[in-house]
Amino acid sequence: MISVSFAAGYSTDGGYAAGVLLGAYKFAAGQFFVNSFGLLENLDKHPAADRLLLNLIQHASGSIQAAQASLPEDFASRLKKIGYVD
Repeated sequence: MISVSFAAGYSTDGGYAAGVLLGAYKFAAGQFFVNSFGLLENLDKHPAADRLLLNLIQHASGSIQAAQASLPEDFASRLKKIGYVD
């Protein structure tokens, strides 16, 4: 997890709410990022968006390996399980 949000007493029922703003998740031999920040629409407009994108690229480049890993045998079922395909 890279960035999360918490809000105590903020949800509609007066309880607790939380969410992932930016996350990195391992998947098979690699990883993927989930991002809810408005990076693309703020590039070249806001220095924080520029810096965050550069940091993400630097972070991701540290995990690049020379040889490409094969997809796992159950790749299609994994995609279906996470709701990516029907």
